[in-house]
Amino acid sequence: MVAAFGPMRVGMHRMKNGDESWRLPHFAVAASFTNSGARLGRVMDIRMSLRYVALPIPGARETFQCHGEYDEKSYQASHGKDSK
Repeated sequence: MVAAFGPMRVGMHRMKNGDESWRLPHFAVAASFTNSGARLGRVMDIRMSLRYVALPIPGARETFQCHGEYDEKSYQASHGKDSK
């Protein structure tokens, strides 16, 4: 399998409920998968792993699962073409 990824957009959404608030990260990246072999297959899940190499904690990382697909043109229209 061959995988290709485009530029990543990172955002932070602030959520609020009464006196409490928290932030949720938002990542948008184009991904393309090609099966170059003779066997059929399906991509069932995709995850992104962030490694915090500057932290003094060995193996410090977070893993995020993909929660859906988005339309690039709609995303750019609502977030601005130059927002990164």
